[in-house]
Amino acid sequence: MTILLAKVLGLFMIIVSVIMIARRHWIMGFVEEFGRDRPVRFVTAVLELLGGLFIVLGFGGDGSAAAAVILVIGWLMVVEGIAYLALPDTMIRSVFAVFNRPAFYFAGGLLALAFGTYLALYGFRWIG
Repeated sequence: MTILLAKVLGLFMIIVSVIMIARRHWIMGFVEEFGRDRPVRFVTAVLELLGGLFIVLGFGGDGSAAAAVILVIGWLMVVEGIAYLALPDTMIRSVFAVFNRPAFYFAGGLLALAFGTYLALYGFRWIG
């Protein structure tokens, strides 16, 4: 299971992070609208919470660093899903306003690219 999740999450993170870095101004507009769109945010929160719970509760891991990264991603999904469901709209928009900046998407994209690359390399057995 670690190999499969490392491949899927690794490739997903590589693709999304490259787009996040290259098209950060476009994503900023999307995030601004996402903060105002309650139905889309609700559906996103429910799916993210469900996916995170599947990872956290269903993934045994193999004790590797890649398994730890996968579990951290799962827990972040759970926390973010709960936050979208539980926090008031004004607080969510305030948080988005703080982080919805080009530098954040560049730095976050580089971080996601690093973790995604590590997971993909591990998953496809090029390292580890």
